[in-house]
Parts: sequence; C-alpha cells; structure tokens
Amino acid sequence: MRAPELGMLLWAGRDLLRRPGSALLFGACLAVLAAVVAVPALLTQAVDDTVRVLLADSPSLIVRRVDAGGWRPLPAGEAVERARKVPGVTGVRPRIWGVVRGPDGPVTLIGLPGPLEPGGAADGEVPGPGDPAMASGGARGPWPEIGTLRPWLRGLAPGAAVVGPALAAAEQAGVIELRGVETLQLDVHGTLGPETSMAAHDLVVVSASDARRLLGLAAGEASDLAVLVFHESEEDAIVPDLAAAFPWPVHIRQKSETLGWYATGVGRRGGIAMLALTPALLGLVLLVVAAWRDGLTRRREVGLLKALGWTTGDVLRLRLLRAAIVGLPAVAVGLVAAYQLVFWPGASWIGEILLGWPHHPVELTLQPGSAGLVLLEVGVMILLPWFAAAIWPVLRTAASQPERLLAEERG
Repeated sequence: MRAPELGMLLWAGRDLLRRPGSALLFGACLAVLAAVVAVPALLTQAVDDTVRVLLADSPSLIVRRVDAGGWRPLPAGEAVERARKVPGVTGVRPRIWGVVRGPDGPVTLIGLPGPLEPGGAADGEVPGPGDPAMASGGARGPWPEIGTLRPWLRGLAPGAAVVGPALAAAEQAGVIELRGVETLQLDVHGTLGPETSMAAHDLVVVSASDARRLLGLAAGEASDLAVLVFHESEEDAIVPDLAAAFPWPVHIRQKSETLGWYATGVGRRGGIAMLALTPALLGLVLLVVAAWRDGLTRRREVGLLKALGWTTGDVLRLRLLRAAIVGLPAVAVGLVAAYQLVFWPGASWIGEILLGWPHHPVELTLQPGSAGLVLLEVGVMILLPWFAAAIWPVLRTAASQPERLLAEERG
C-alpha cells in the first residue's frame, strides 16, 4: 500500500474514533441485518441443494399397484420378472416399507433388504458385495437406502431393529415396540448417525419378515418396485411400456416428478421467507437514511477539508474508506453467523423453530452447494446502499465553495 493510501486509511480510522459509539451502532445494525437476510436465503437454497443430492442416486421410477381403494401390495416375483422385460430397464428391486405406530407417534418402517430379483438373493436375505444392490461399491449406490444401512447388512435378523436419530432413546432402552397389523417388540441393535437425519430421522429398519408382519403383507408380497433406467431422459419413454407390462393398474412416479415436488415446496417456503424479510428490508432503508442524514450533518467537515486543499475526490475516498471500515467487517460477521446457523452439522433449531417439532427435532446436515453465491448476493444487496448513502452527501456538495459550506454550518 502506497504512503498516500495508507495515510488516507489512517485518517479514516482516526475520524471514526472521534465517534466510536456511532460507528459501533452502525456496525452492529449491519451485522444483524446481514444475518437476518442471509439465513432464510441460505436455508431455502440449502434445502433445495440437499434434496437434489439425496435424490441423485434414488431409483428412476417407483411402481405401485393401485385399485379403487388405493394402494395394494404387489406379488414381488411376478412384478420383478415383468419389469425386467421392459426395454431400457437396467435394475429392479421390490421394496417393503410403510408407516406404523412407534413409541412417540408414526414412524417409517423399512424391511431390509427384500428380494432383489428372481435368481438373486432369497426373500429376507442380505445382498452380498457381488449383488446388484452393492454395484457401486461406495457408501452411496444405485439403491441409496442400502448404502446408508451398509454396516447392518450382515447382521440384521428377525426380532432386531436399527432406528433413526429421533428414536435414539429406544437404543438406550434396548427395545422398541411397533404397532401395525401386529404388535412387535424388537431388540434395538443400533442407531443411524445424525448425518442421516434428513433421510432417516424417524426410520426403523427391520428384517423383511418382521416388516411383513407389521404391514400385513403376505409372503412374496412387496410394497412397490424401485426401477433403474440407463439415463434420466429415458424415463418418459419407458413409463408407458412399463405400465403396460403389468396385468393390474399401477401408478408410476418418476424421479423428475419428485424433484419437481420438492422444488415447488422449496419455492413456497422461499416466498414465505421473503415475506418475513420485509421488516429486515425496512430496517435496511432506515439504516441507509440514518447514514445519509449523518453525512449531511458533516457539511462543515467537508468545507474544512476543502479549505485545507482536499479535492472532492479526496473527500469521496475518505468517506468510502470510512464506510468500508464499518461496513465490510460488520457484513462479513453477519454472513459468517448466518452460514454457521444454517450449515453447522446437526443443527436442530430449524426443526424446532421453523418446522414446529417440539420433540426430537430433525438434526439437519445441509449441503453448502450454492451458499457462496447467496452470500455474495446478500452482501452486495446490503453494502451497495450503505456505500451510496456514504458518498451521496459529498456529491451534493461537490460544486459548493468551502466558504459557503462553513457559512451554512454557522448559520
């Protein structure tokens, strides 16, 4: 930094120290405002990014059998055999799952793993490393629920259960009671980690035979089919052929439809968040007006500086440096605080305050994704008016003579 620039910076800092209370008050207001504006913006974008990551490896199509009364279980072996014959289908797996009553309310039940396909693992057996369900070899695979539960694939037997983070108390008790078509008491062998909370918050995983007893499914029946296709663009073309392959009515949901549903929900929450931001934006307007009026009250200072030989450009640089010394650190602190509130692993305040979960709120571990762009947009939105309010009074007096400014101040 050159000597004139360093001198200007020191002068701006000295000038702020003349009114430390005013500088601290403006800085605190900017920090709080940045945090209030950034939290809902970050949360909306983070939920959207996280949902897309969670669904990235989900099955392309979900096939459910329906009738006039709604959902019906389907014969797993026959359904898999028919789905495999549809051109473009690269993988099929029947799933056993549903909703049953747990200790504190409804829970999502999954029977692990269910039959993979005719000729593969038998009903209720666990797929080995060479099976299609483990084809990717990583923690996440073409069947995400298998990847999440990988540590338990070799040890989950009838009468045992693995529970989600919301049911951690069941692990301490050692047993969990589930009530469906039948009532079962199961030994809890473990709890999924808090990093799975978004997908497995109230999840209970049991053996396929126990899941069938709780859900009222007969041997060989499944809740639905998870179908993989080679490329997402093929989903629309395969749906009619897949529906025609079954002798009973089916409903087929595409992954793109699920993403669209979540996007609509996120957009709705974003609209509500923008309504909540209205007071914050009003606060920004009031803050800018206060900074502008503070600049107008310093006309005598501008006159003195010009009388000492300062140019209008020098005064503008001084004002910009003063605004930067206050505004940049304050906005940075507010944005960092907002980032920590939203992306701190296992944050539960969102579930308690925004989602209204008084007991065992979901511990969110969100994906930062586009957080940098959101923070940049919020920072620019707040700093631009702040800098404009700092330099506008100087621009208004640019053509004024120092004697006139000093005379107006005395008058």
